Amino acid sequence: MGNVLWAILWSIGLLVVGWPVGGILSAFYILVLPFAVCIEPCKGLAEFLEKGVKLPAYFGEKIKEGKECC
Repeated sequence: MGNVLWAILWSIGLLVVGWPVGGILSAFYILVLPFAVCIEPCKGLAEFLEKGVKLPAYFGEKIKEGKECC
């Protein structure tokens, strides 16, 4: 029963945090990515934004596993 409960909690987190944050950061990622090719300091920012864009995938993995957050 704990796995189903955690999957539900992760699903709520996906709806409340994962998709909004991933969506907002994807716009910035698209804007920064062309400059990251030419300007070296932008590469670190682009990598950070990419992690944020992949946040919904992280929530999806946790939903699939049904594991606790910590």
